[in-house]
Amino acid sequence: MYCMDTVQAPAPSPAYGSVDWCVAYSGLSRATIYRAFEAGTLKSYKVGCRRLIKVVELDEMITANLA
Repeated sequence: MYCMDTVQAPAPSPAYGSVDWCVAYSGLSRATIYRAFEAGTLKSYKVGCRRLIKVVELDEMITANLA
């Protein structure tokens, strides 16, 4: 039986996401994300061997490209 009391709000987006997370979140391909790094339209941050992306900057890039 389905009860409305058990429905939870979706989890908020993290502040930073891995490339794979950003691919799943945005629907963009890995190649598109890496091209954005090379073009300077999206910054990434290296933490150890991981490359992280600010989710806010990814959203801004997507919004700017839709306009």
